[in-house]
Amino acid sequence: MNIAPQTIAPLNIAIVGAGIAGLGAALRLRDLGHQVTIFDRNTDAGGRCRSVHWQGGWRITGAFAFISSETNLIDQARALGIYDTLPRVELTETHEQTLLYKREKLIRQRSFSVTDILRNDAIPLKEKAALGLAFPRLFAQFKRNDPRDLTTAVALDDDLACDWFRKHSPAFVDYYLEPTMQMFCGYGPEDFSLGWLAWLMSGLEWSNGWWSFADRGVGMLTHRMELALSNDPGARLALATDVRQVTETPDGISIASECGGVLSQHRFDKVVMAVPGTMVPILMPGLDAPRRAFFDQVSYVGHHIMNMVVKPGDFPIPSKTLLPTADGFSIISNLVFNPRADGLWDVYAEMKGRFCADHAGASSAKILDLAWDEAIASNPKLATLDIIDRRLQRNDIAIARRPAGYIRALKAFTDLPPNPRIAFAGDYLLNSTVGQSHWTGLRAADQLHAG
Repeated sequence: MNIAPQTIAPLNIAIVGAGIAGLGAALRLRDLGHQVTIFDRNTDAGGRCRSVHWQGGWRITGAFAFISSETNLIDQARALGIYDTLPRVELTETHEQTLLYKREKLIRQRSFSVTDILRNDAIPLKEKAALGLAFPRLFAQFKRNDPRDLTTAVALDDDLACDWFRKHSPAFVDYYLEPTMQMFCGYGPEDFSLGWLAWLMSGLEWSNGWWSFADRGVGMLTHRMELALSNDPGARLALATDVRQVTETPDGISIASECGGVLSQHRFDKVVMAVPGTMVPILMPGLDAPRRAFFDQVSYVGHHIMNMVVKPGDFPIPSKTLLPTADGFSIISNLVFNPRADGLWDVYAEMKGRFCADHAGASSAKILDLAWDEAIASNPKLATLDIIDRRLQRNDIAIARRPAGYIRALKAFTDLPPNPRIAFAGDYLLNSTVGQSHWTGLRAADQLHAG
């Protein structure tokens, strides 16, 4: 989208939420000549696309890498002057996994493509033949697919993906589809529809390549976006600020906020709501009924991250392992070991959404204990390792769910006439990759500029 600034008086626009979508909207609006104020309850911007420094290195808080085909992120990095000047790393091979099959052997899993699925050793030949007959229904999505419009998959929105595929190949669901979705999203079988999966496979975006920055990882991008806004006199970052209410008034937008115990009232011309979709109806009690009906259907899965530093053992460990729910692993989706320059090992594990929900009130120590116990169950030799340090990145609201019927609700929402004063941005409107979330912020900014 290339929209030129108009020769009109600049608007004063609020952005509620400083994740990748909100930051993208803010920088786009500044390019278009508008004044922006960005609110976020955290002390730094970036949301789940941040990095935190711990035990001698930068740790991700959610997103792991950028997809090469999401060129809007490359454009953003170039605009910030960092794409060609800061060292980058190629991460495509790191997304290849090994799956612990029936707790007995390791099976290599490459990309999530039809070719790799049909040659996977965990799927019996008879079931591969059944999949070969089932896939043509999904191929129809290739013809109508728009990678920037999830609603192009509405025709396949009535079935849950796991339920539909289980009729053709239980092994594919148990040892390929569900473990992969748990790793990337924390998704269980009830969390994603056939339509969403077909839309995703039609783009094959995650097979195109992955990259990040050598320093800070994905968090380098949001760090530099925040820095650019903090140095811009036309932008104001209101961090550590809780937005309490957003109200449309006859002459604009009113925002009530609280910072350090001080309540404030602000007036703006327009607003981008870039918070998780579940927060929108809470912050906007005056939201119209059709939009509220959509937001009432938005929900999320959790996707906690465990980081540990351990002393190495005298036994080999696969660097990346998927733990399938079908074999009794209900906590950890993927377990990763990486050697450090100081001779120690970094341990990284992501957790399944159902576990996160069932233990929402548990302490971080309890969650870490349970997760490490399951890691030991996958490889009893891990019990001999000495733990130097550990931390939990809690992500209770991590990835928007796309259950059966969600795309149809999204289409009804996007078909509504746009509100010239209010635009929405976030992963729930498209997909939960960094690039797609960022794109929704650009689209929201362009909507307010045009309207």
